[in-house]
Amino acid sequence: MLGSKITQREIAEKLQIKSQGLTKLLAKKNFGCEDADKILSAMGYNLIVDFQPNS
Repeated sequence: MLGSKITQREIAEKLQIKSQGLTKLLAKKNFGCEDADKILSAMGYNLIVDFQPNS
């Protein structure tokens, strides 16, 4: 994922959920920033959201 050498299984372990739970989390209809932040944090990344006005 994201070019890193971490597997979905390892991410699930860091989130203390089963691999199946991570699959459901990634596929859920209302996946949001909080979900992305949890997963990215487990992968060693920070989620940064940047809003800029249109040119």
